[in-house]
Amino acid sequence: MDRVASGASGGQLAVFNTLRRRATQESLPVYLVGGPVRDAVLDVPANDLDFVLIGDAPTLASDLAEELGGQVTVHPRFGTATVEIEGDRIDIVTARKEVYSFPGSLPEVS
Repeated sequence: MDRVASGASGGQLAVFNTLRRRATQESLPVYLVGGPVRDAVLDVPANDLDFVLIGDAPTLASDLAEELGGQVTVHPRFGTATVEIEGDRIDIVTARKEVYSFPGSLPEVS
């Protein structure tokens, strides 16, 4: 985690530290996933941060945006949200199961 934090920009670092604090204090099951993990392994700066939450990601994203002075875009159909802070985009998604009716279709989320 510290590799990710060391290469993070201002907005990313604000979200990263706030999520770290809340995860610890509130026992939130939130996980860093995707590109940032790859970038940490490769020891290169992360371009964006992606988190998965076992819980209500849109509500957490809204709370973060309010606390940090950012904006949130919520996609309720998919249980996802994007927080924009200081020009940085951070995606937070609810852990979910996806089923695709056919290749290229939007997922049915449960």
